[in-house]
Amino acid sequence: MGTTEQEVKRLEGNLERLKELYVEGWIRKSEYNRQSERYKKQLAEAKGRPESIAPNLSKHEQRLAKIDKAIDLVREGSLEEHRKVLDALIELVEEKDGQIERVTFREWTRGLLDE
Repeated sequence: MGTTEQEVKRLEGNLERLKELYVEGWIRKSEYNRQSERYKKQLAEAKGRPESIAPNLSKHEQRLAKIDKAIDLVREGSLEEHRKVLDALIELVEEKDGQIERVTFREWTRGLLDE
């Protein structure tokens, strides 16, 4: 399955989850409409994008695209998807007495996350 096809499936899943949230009463109609329009626009863009674009992106552009997807997963994803994103970003969490003392990010993130 190509990158664009995966993106289409992800966006279709997001639309379905959004609909479920609205039907169950977890979000208001205005929020449903706003998010739904956003996903539908992204879905239309993804469906119009040829599969061959991803290999032509520079490594930097590919990394930024992955970060954008990670941000979407954090915003709208499940707990399992959140864990996957955190695992991809964080190498080690050190704790003492139940408190986090230090977080070590993976090497590839260090230039992106440095302040």
